[in-house]
Amino acid sequence: MSEKKQKKKGAVANDPAGSRLGSRGGPADPPRESNSGLPDPPLAPPAGGKGTSALHQSADPWTSYWLAPIAAVRPWLLLKVTLFVLAFDVLHTHLGPAWRYGAGGFNVPHFAWMEALPVPTTAAYVGMLFFVSTSALVCALVPRPPRPLLLAIAALYTWGWSCSMHDSYQHHYLLSVLLVAIAMFPTLDAPTLFGDAPSPDRAPNGLVPRVHALGYTLLTSACAVVYTYTAVSKTEPDWLSGDAMRNITHDGETIQGAIDLAASMGIEGDDFWWWLGHGVVPAQIVCALAYTLAPLIDGPSTRQERESLGALSARLFARGGRGPAIAAGALVGAALGVVLGFGLAWSGARLTLGAIGLSLVGMTVFFDGHTWSFVHASLGRPIGLRIAAGMGLVTAVSFHLGAEYLSLAIGWFSYYMIAIALIAFLPARWLSLAAFALTLPLRTRPTDWSSASTLPRLVLALLAGGAALVVMGQLADLPGAAPASFVLIAVLAIVTLASFGGALAPLGVTRRDAFSYALATAIGGVVLSGWVYVSPARFDYYRFAGGDFRRRLDYDGSLHAYERARRYAPTDEQQRITNRVEEMRGLILERRGLPTEEEE
Repeated sequence: MSEKKQKKKGAVANDPAGSRLGSRGGPADPPRESNSGLPDPPLAPPAGGKGTSALHQSADPWTSYWLAPIAAVRPWLLLKVTLFVLAFDVLHTHLGPAWRYGAGGFNVPHFAWMEALPVPTTAAYVGMLFFVSTSALVCALVPRPPRPLLLAIAALYTWGWSCSMHDSYQHHYLLSVLLVAIAMFPTLDAPTLFGDAPSPDRAPNGLVPRVHALGYTLLTSACAVVYTYTAVSKTEPDWLSGDAMRNITHDGETIQGAIDLAASMGIEGDDFWWWLGHGVVPAQIVCALAYTLAPLIDGPSTRQERESLGALSARLFARGGRGPAIAAGALVGAALGVVLGFGLAWSGARLTLGAIGLSLVGMTVFFDGHTWSFVHASLGRPIGLRIAAGMGLVTAVSFHLGAEYLSLAIGWFSYYMIAIALIAFLPARWLSLAAFALTLPLRTRPTDWSSASTLPRLVLALLAGGAALVVMGQLADLPGAAPASFVLIAVLAIVTLASFGGALAPLGVTRRDAFSYALATAIGGVVLSGWVYVSPARFDYYRFAGGDFRRRLDYDGSLHAYERARRYAPTDEQQRITNRVEEMRGLILERRGLPTEEEE
C-alpha cells in the first residue's frame, strides 16, 4: 500500500464525526478510501460475533455513547420529516396571531438582554415566517441541504418565539433545540446511504448503514430531558388527584368515550380521574428512559447482519417478489383510512391513527414467509434495548395521540413528537427498507449533471424559483411576505451564480447542488402559495388586527383590516365580519359628526 493510502486509512480510523468514513466495496470488504460519509462496515470477528468500529475499540464509555453507531436512515429521515412539517406549521400556526408583534410599539421579550434589540414589527415577524417556511421546505426537498441554511432556520425560528411574550408555548423551546441538533447532523443523501444498488443485497454498506452522529444523540437526549421534566412537573397534587385533567377536559366533556370505556371496566367517578392523573407520570418516565437508550438501539454493523438482511430483503425486490404488492397495500390502506376518517368526521388524531392502522393491515395482507422472516430478523441487540424501544414507541405515540384527542392548544407539537418517536424507535431495517424503495428511482436513474448544470439551465432554474417566490410574496397579501421573497431570491441568485464559478467549492456546494436548490425553491414557492391560499392564516391575521385596532379606537385601521378579513373569510364567518365592517363604518361617520345610514 502506498504512503498516501496509509495516511488516508489512518485518518479514516480517527475521524470521530464519520465525515470521511465509508466504503464503496462489498459488504464484507475491509475499509478503503471513500467519500460516502458513512462509517466503514466493520470486519466481523472470525467467530462470527459482533463487529466494532475503530472508534469504539478505543473510546471510553462516555464518548462511545455520544458517538454511538446510528442507523444512517434515522438522522436522514428526521431531518427531512421535521423540516417538512415545520414548513407548513409556521405558516398555519404562527401567521394568524402575527399581528400582535410590535402592536402599539409595546413588547416584552423572553430574555432581558433582548430588550436592547429593536421592537419586533409585524412585517419583520411575517417575513421571518415566510423565510423559515420556504427554507425548511427547500432543505427537506434537496438531496443535501446546506448547513448554513439549517443554522439560519434554527436561529430565526428561535428569535421568532423568544422576541416576544406573545409566544408563551414552552414546546417551542424544545423545537429550537431540535433544529440546532438537526443542523449538526452528518450530510447525507440517498446515494450516500445506498449507492446506486438496485437491490439491498448489493448496497455498498448493507441495508442498514451506520453513521456516527453527535447531533442525533443530542436530539434524543433533549427529548429524554423534556419527558423527565414533564414527569416531575406532573407530580404536583393537582395533577395526581386528576383535578388538572378535569379542568383541561371541561369535566370530561371532551373525553366522554374514555369515561364510558373506563366505566365499563368498573372505574368511575373520582377513581377515574385519580388513575388518569397518576397514569401520566409513569408514561413520561418510560418515554424518558427509552430516549436515553435510543442511541444504543442499533449498535455496530456486522458481516452477519449485512448478509442476512441483504438476502432476506433482496427477495422483496426480485422478480415476482412481494415488495410492490406490500407497498400498494400500504398506500391503499392509508387512503381507505383517510376516506373513512373524513366520512365519519374523525378528528385529526383519530384520522391519523386510522390511516396508520389500515396501512399496516394492507401491508400484512401480502406478507409471505420470507417477509415475516425479515420482520422478525434480530439485529443481535440485547433484548432489553428492543423492549425499551417498543415500550417507548407505544407510550410516546399513545400519549401524543391522546393529547390530540383532548384537543389541547399546543399547535402541531404532537405531530413532531409522533414523527420523532416513529423514526427513533422503529426497527432500523424497516426504515432503511422503506427509504431504499422510495429512493430507488432517483438512485438508479442515470443523470448527466454536467449538462443539466450548465449556465443556461442554472439561470432557467433560478428564474423559475424566483418567479415562484414573487408569486408567493404577492399572493400572501401580508406585510413582510414580499420582502422575504426578495431576500430569498437574492440568496438563491448569489448561491447559484457563485457555484457556477466555483466560488463555493470550498464549502462543498457544487453546480449540481445549486441546481437542486433552484428547483426545490420553485416547487416550494408553488406549494406554499397554495398552502397560504387554503389555510385560515390570512383570515385570522386580519380579524385579529381588526379587533386590536377596534380596542384602541382606531376605527379607520379596524375597517381596513376587517375588509381584508372579509376577503379571506370562510363562508360561515362572512356575515360576522360583514357586521364588523358596517359597525366600523358607522363609528367612523359618528366620530366625524356625519349621519349614519340608520339616521338617514
